[in-house]
Amino acid sequence: MRALIILLFLVFSNSANAQLYSGNMMHEACEGPKRAPILAYIAGVLDQDQVNLGRVAQAQLRVWTGKQDIAAVKAVDSAMTNLTGDIQQYCLPKNASLIQISDVFCKYLKDYPAKRHVGASELVVESLLNVWPCRVRGGAE
Repeated sequence: MRALIILLFLVFSNSANAQLYSGNMMHEACEGPKRAPILAYIAGVLDQDQVNLGRVAQAQLRVWTGKQDIAAVKAVDSAMTNLTGDIQQYCLPKNASLIQISDVFCKYLKDYPAKRHVGASELVVESLLNVWPCRVRGGAE
């Protein structure tokens, strides 16, 4: 029984961090005649980034309005530090189309073949950071 519990733990703990699609799989789709799967995947990644931003903003609002105790403030600070790589750090141009964004992603996969083993959602974010990083106040990037 103990061995079964350990086995289940190992299976589920590893699969929680695994991504369904890799850059290699997406590169094949980028090179193919139909881009619809790429467009749908990128739209999903962009939507998830918006959800993550909303969660962080809600947590910050609760802290700033005094509806959380000091332990909660520390927890939110820690969570925000951990989420930095998972939430939007890129700033899309106002009129960027999904097709344009997919072109950026597919070009990134072509230009950086050594990174294609990485999870595709991480590579979507990397590709967007590469071309459209958010500007910090004062003009620095």
